[in-house]
Parts: sequence; structure tokens; C-alpha cells
Amino acid sequence: MKKIFLFLVFLFFSNSVFADLTPQQRLDDATQLINLYLHRYAPLTWKEELLGIEFEELAETLRDRAASAKNDLEFYDALLRFVSSLQDAHLFANIPSTHRSFLGFSVDDFNGEILITDIDRHLLSEEAFPFQVGDTLAALDEKPIDDVLETLMPYRTFGHTPANRRIAAIFLTFRPQALIPFIPRGKISVKGISSKNGEEITAELEWKHHGTPLAEFTERATAIPFLTKAIALSKNDVLRTSFPLLSPQERWSEIIAGNLFPHDPFFPPWESFHVRETDPFVSGTLDFAGKKIGFIRINTWYFTNLDHMMDVFHFFAREIQYFQQNTDALIIDQAGNGGGNPCIMEAVAGMLIQGPFRGYEFRLKATRPWLLEFENALQQIKEAKLFHEAKLFEQSVEKIKIALKNGYAFTDPFPMCSLDGLLPQPKIEGKRILYTKPILLLINETACSAGDMFPALLQDAGVMTLGTRTAGCGGHIEIVDNLGFSDLTVSVTGSLIVRPKPTSSHNGQMTRYIENIGVTPDIEYPITAEEFRSGYVGYKSAIEETILSLIERSIDASLREASATKQSPADSVHERSPRPSGSR
Repeated sequence: MKKIFLFLVFLFFSNSVFADLTPQQRLDDATQLINLYLHRYAPLTWKEELLGIEFEELAETLRDRAASAKNDLEFYDALLRFVSSLQDAHLFANIPSTHRSFLGFSVDDFNGEILITDIDRHLLSEEAFPFQVGDTLAALDEKPIDDVLETLMPYRTFGHTPANRRIAAIFLTFRPQALIPFIPRGKISVKGISSKNGEEITAELEWKHHGTPLAEFTERATAIPFLTKAIALSKNDVLRTSFPLLSPQERWSEIIAGNLFPHDPFFPPWESFHVRETDPFVSGTLDFAGKKIGFIRINTWYFTNLDHMMDVFHFFAREIQYFQQNTDALIIDQAGNGGGNPCIMEAVAGMLIQGPFRGYEFRLKATRPWLLEFENALQQIKEAKLFHEAKLFEQSVEKIKIALKNGYAFTDPFPMCSLDGLLPQPKIEGKRILYTKPILLLINETACSAGDMFPALLQDAGVMTLGTRTAGCGGHIEIVDNLGFSDLTVSVTGSLIVRPKPTSSHNGQMTRYIENIGVTPDIEYPITAEEFRSGYVGYKSAIEETILSLIERSIDASLREASATKQSPADSVHERSPRPSGSR
């Protein structure tokens, strides 16, 4: 028995001594990550041009930190910071850990002020934590809260400061080790300011923990190549694996996604709101000054399979038809939309935009892996007898082949959801599904990817937008699992999305890219601390005033159009006939 005990102790200490990666393994993994992005990261040149990013400097910093890392945590820290430094919401690097540290309350950033938004009273009694929802969080462990935010923002970025602050605010009280290597432990002092009387509040809490920390390991065995075999795929499987997703949302933890991409609107409903549906999205009607207004909340374009997408399509078809017949205007809440499938997004946009209108195009990074990916997908699609989709993928394969043959870094821009590049004009039983009345679209800083594309399409078509600038996530992603010795999971942005019309960047440059540009609203309305504390009264009033103004302008335009058609026959003839030479 004593021998067994000593043997177990030996194993325990042996694993502890030899757990970390070797310096060479760290350097190899750092080099592999650098080369991955150098070869397959589509927005790299655009980032250097727009943001002044120097990739070689970032790469050299990563190599230096990999060489000098004292342990695996320091090395993982360097990897995550490198990926985040590219300022791309589509990029992530996940450590192989399920560990989470948390304090039992949540906060959010409101235009520069950090407020408590939720308290778990099962974990924190009022005696132990005398804070209330709406109080300001001022400091953690005597460190000013903005300074703490600065230490957390390098780990996960949207490439857009307001969105960066919001996710860093989540990390103030919730630390997933998959995204932030160093686990906080022990006691922590919390300082805040009461929203009721402005007095200082303090508490001392202890970090709580769940899950398994970063798994330690000894020397790795030689890697064994993957073996592949033919498998039968359903249409759902083919479409799920073949169409590129434009969403980081599926990789967010439930807590983070719930804060940034909530299913319900982030503001309370109007008293007159009558719910029609809650699944897959919240929809209903409300009354403003005698006008009936439709409302739809769209928090995602991410759907797991073809059946799900068809359910969503029919949901929108029903709701749009009902709203067209029964409302005077429509509010679409797309704030905090984490993106997803561009094709279902374009199908819904086609229900809201009259006439032929161009959709999005993609400039794909021309690489052999992408060509192989599209050729394999094309074969599976043909076997599944998806003939329309097969034509789309044949087009994609041809574009990649042309770029590779000519040595181009990118393909020419091309549509992925239609052959002619136009938005679909959805019909049911031969009847066009179209909303022709005023629309107000709500957007914010965490609307991302397909959540950027939808408002850009509608804005280009003349739809009014209200809120704050969207994140600017302008490509689709591929996932690389189990990188090298570190088992890191990373994503790579494989394309640049091209919107139909050019827009201005922050430095005045005109561009059709979405990446780091986003959609600037027609009416800017940031959400402040006072908005949150008041129940978003000002925000809701701005929505009401704007939608009523749009209705009034629509009525005026209809009256002018009707008046113009009542011209006298002589006037009509004169208008159609060319004027004689010399006439005034």
C-alpha cells in the first residue's frame, strides 16, 4: 500500500515538473500561428492600410514573448494578445480550458460608465453586497475601473472601441480561462457609487470557480495524420458545412452571448405592445398616436440547418405579409445581432427592398485549401441534388481557380447567394412578399458580420437607421482546431465582404468594405447610464418620434405623387414633348 502511495506521489510531482511546453514547442506554435495568418488571413493588407497595423512587428513580438515565456500561461497570453491585436471580431483564440471565475454580478458599459446590470442574490446577499442594479462600478481592488478595462481589452476585440469596452466590461466579473489565461483567485474589494444618493459603497467578495483549469501535459506523442472516409450527408448536413458563416456568435459562451446578442430587445416593451410571436423571434404590434406599428426583434442570422432556415423564412414571410396589410410602419430591432448565414439574411432583406437591388459580394483569399474546400462542398452538393446551390459553388470554384492561376492574392468580388448578384424577390404562391411602408431599423455597436450586412443593405436602399455604429465584421470565418502542441483553437477570416455602395471610413477614405467600417446610423443615439436607469425612456421616445416622422413624410410624398398625376392633358402632353429649340 505504501509503495502504491509513493508511486502516485511520484506521478503527481513528475507531471507537475514536466507539464509545460518546451521553449522549442512554443516557438514552433508561435511560428505556425504567424504563418497561418500570413497565408490565409484575408483582411491583412486592408488592416495595414486602414489601421496602420504592422504585421511583422506583431509577429516579432509574439516570437519574443514565446521565447521568453516562463510557463504555458504566459505563452497562451502571448498567443491570445497576438490574435486580438489584428482588431477583428471574427478572430478568436481559445485555450483548452473549461474553467470560469465569477463574482456573482454583471456589469455593462453605457457610453463610458460601468453600471451593475444584474445581481445573483442566491450568491450575494444584500448584507454581503449592498449594491443595487444601476449603481456605478468604480474600482476593483482599489484600481480605477477604466484601468482594469484596459488590462482586459487586449484579450477579445470587435475592432471597434465601444464594442471592445462592452465585452471587457463582461470580463470584469466573469473570466473564462478559454479567453483570459490568468485565473483570479481569493478575495477582491469592490467599490461603487450609489445611483440613489451618490454615496460610496464598498464590499469584499471572493472569486467563485467552475470547470477545469488549463490541462497540463507532458511531452506530446508524435502526431498521427487524420484518416478520412466517405460518409453520406443529408441536405441539412451539406448546407450546414458548405455555406460559409459570417458569425462569431456560435463560439461565444452562453453568458457573453446573452449580454451582447439577447433574444429579446434590450429595452422594455411599450405599454401598447401586443405580442404576436416569440419563436424564432419576438414580433408584435404597438400603437403610436393612433398609428399601428409592426415590430420585429432579430438577434441572429445563425441557423443550424436548412430546415431551420426554411422555418425562419416562412416566419418572416407570414409576419411581413401581416404587417403590410395591418400596419402603418415597421420597426426592426437588429441591435446586438451576432451574424450568421448571409443567404437567409439577403432573403429577408429582399422582403423589405423594392425593385432589383444588388446584394453583397465576397473577395475570397485565393488559397489551395479554399479551393479544396469548395470543390469538396460542390461534390457533396451535387450528390445531394441541390442544383441551384451547385451552380453557385461552381461559380466560386471557377473564381478561385482563376485567381490562383494568375497569382492573385484574392478572387474578384462575386456573390455567394445568387448567380446574378441581385437580392431575391421572395414569393409565396406567385405573390411577391414585400413591405412597402416606412421602416426604422435599430442598430448598435455589437451588431456584427451578417448583422452589419443587413443594415448596410437596407441603408443603401434608403431605410432609416437609428442607434450607434455597428461593429464592422466584414468576412466569413474558418475554424482551425488543435493548433500545434498548444491545442489552441483559432479562427481565420477568409474573405472581405463588399457592400453594394461605397461609404466613408473614419479617415475619410471611400470604401465598399465592411471590415472595421461598419454601418453609421442616420440618427446617432448612444445608450447612456441615465437611459438604463430610466428604463430607456429617451431611447423609446426617439424611436416613436422618428417612426411617426417617417409616416408623415410618406403621407406627404404620396400626396405630392397623387397631385402630380392630376395634371391637365395639355400639361401632360407638354411634359412628354421635347421643347422647340430656343424655348425657355
